Amino acid sequence: MSQFSVTANSTVGAYTVVASVGGVATTADFPLTNSVGAAASITADSGSPQDAVISTAFTNPLVVTVRDSGNNPVPNETVTFTAPSTNASLDPDVQTETTDAAGQISLSVTANSTVGAYTVVASVGGVATTADFPLTNSVGAAASISADSGSPQDAVISTAFSNPLVVTVRDSGNNPVPNETVTFTAPSTNASLDPDVQTETTDAAGQISLSVTANSTVGAYTVVASVGGVATTADFPLTNSVGAAASITADSGSLKTQ
Repeated sequence: MSQFSVTANSTVGAYTVVASVGGVATTADFPLTNSVGAAASITADSGSPQDAVISTAFTNPLVVTVRDSGNNPVPNETVTFTAPSTNASLDPDVQTETTDAAGQISLSVTANSTVGAYTVVASVGGVATTADFPLTNSVGAAASISADSGSPQDAVISTAFSNPLVVTVRDSGNNPVPNETVTFTAPSTNASLDPDVQTETTDAAGQISLSVTANSTVGAYTVVASVGGVATTADFPLTNSVGAAASITADSGSLKTQ
């Protein structure tokens, strides 16, 4: 009788070891199986970099593969995907999934309501390395406009108001919306601004600071700042006040001498 110890190679699978003797027609067959080892690595296969509008799903899933030391895929392994707990992140910020027969996970994710760039880290217990996914939440469509400062105030007719009219446009997540067109509309007759309609574009902070000038008519009125697609407006009550005396006229009652 002969016996010897054998060692599996680094590849998972079933196979047969055949023991033979010269001159002997029959063989001794040993069916063996190399099974998968413990998780040793995790890789980010696809899914980044990419961006999504706040509170919407990213187009592409985050795909990872877990492998053992022989580079074989490891099924039924728990992977934790962790995004930042504050600021721009995913919703939810922590998710746990299990690898399939190919050692993979394809995770669909959704941006939270905050604009910004961040990294999602996929990790496996006992594995020192991680799979990292850089993502970005981008600003949504304009959802609100607010009057930050600039009213109430008054100016003498035909002169500039001391303080600009300041508005901020924000999306549904309260993030400032840049490059958004805002129309400032004052009354078309009577006391108003000169000109009575002005259009400006928000800056990187979602703001506009508009300097305005009273027209030549005394009175109180409201300037309305509006954004297309947003139901609410930002309103600025203003007053054009009387200027210094500039003329005198004789209306009636001419003097007569005899």
